[in-house]
Amino acid sequence: MSKRGEKFGDLFAVRIGGIGKVDYVPFGGKGNFATHWGRRGPSGNIWHHIPKGTKDIDYFYSELRVPKGQDVIGSYFVANGFNVGYFGMQVNSETERRILFSVWSPYKTDDPSEIPENERVKLLRKGDGVTHNDFGNEGSGGQSYWKYMWKTETTYGFLLKGEPSTEKPGHTIYTAWFHTPDDTWHLIASWSRPKSLPSLKGFYSFAENFRE
Repeated sequence: MSKRGEKFGDLFAVRIGGIGKVDYVPFGGKGNFATHWGRRGPSGNIWHHIPKGTKDIDYFYSELRVPKGQDVIGSYFVANGFNVGYFGMQVNSETERRILFSVWSPYKTDDPSEIPENERVKLLRKGDGVTHNDFGNEGSGGQSYWKYMWKTETTYGFLLKGEPSTEKPGHTIYTAWFHTPDDTWHLIASWSRPKSLPSLKGFYSFAENFRE
């Protein structure tokens, strides 16, 4: 509540009760959770539960509307997350915003240069003005984004498709389209991923600040 010196006492223990399992990440901890996930920016997640008995799902559509004042720099709003990727929109700076679609490689590494050729995510096509590259540091894979100055208090649509490749057995093609208020659909990208299930799985959404 108050202090007279330069700092409060050092933390040596935490006791929390009544809410189930609690994870505490000590400073200097080891492992991926302690070094990355446990101390990254604040986030909130939503898992979308699919009714029992539902079989193959080929499309995932959702809409996203960011309230006024919630578009601080570093914000990332994922509308369509799935078991091997995510699709949403970011605030990258005062003058840049992006529609981002990424797909993880099945090869476990944080360095994309280590991925063997037969386990790489390959770009098949992309929309006008879309940039694509590799990404790492949270697993690795293929990333695509379109610079678009989206606005708060405006509803945008996100459509994701998953389908088995007809040319490469065991590969799944993931394609993302973004819908703007002028009723226009924009292709972001289409990626081919090896060692994948033939349809979409593991649906979620989240909001985070990747700069905090």
